Amino acid sequence: MVSRCEPRNPAYQAEWEQFGGHAEIADITGLGEAEICRLAENLGPAGVITFSEYRLRLTAAIAEHCGLRFHSRATAAALTDKYRPRQALSDAAVQHTGCVLVRDPDQAATALAELGTPAILKPRPGAGRVAPCLLPSAAQLRSRLLDLPAPGDRAFVPAALLRGDPPLPGPVCAPLVSVAPL
Repeated sequence: MVSRCEPRNPAYQAEWEQFGGHAEIADITGLGEAEICRLAENLGPAGVITFSEYRLRLTAAIAEHCGLRFHSRATAAALTDKYRPRQALSDAAVQHTGCVLVRDPDQAATALAELGTPAILKPRPGAGRVAPCLLPSAAQLRSRLLDLPAPGDRAFVPAALLRGDPPLPGPVCAPLVSVAPL
């Protein structure tokens, strides 16, 4: 099953044609989770996989509904949470990357007093590098929190800025990677 997020985008047409020779394609645009799970069940899948961090929660739901192996819903939720993996690593004494939860713009000064500046701000739920911004000051964090659309629970994660080691990155190396514990 393949999700079409932009069915009228011509850039995806060639990809859809390639997939069509190897898998049944189902357009899930506009469908809710329960409808997608029933659709998947009707296709009789032997397995489930996603290459999209944005689809981890949905894929976990499909797997659970169809009785297939995949991350549990709780694991998928943790993998798309910008706070929980950092806390798990810190609690396990693996690595401590300073971060706090902020739900209100009035918490900006306290948050950055704990983290220091510059810091990075991300929405707590989500995937990939969605809406990060550099925070040089508490005033900037407060302003940014007032401007950002609030995610469902209005939680944001200001985190310490991690600086890479300039001599290490090369054509195949980045200065840092993201890792989430399972």
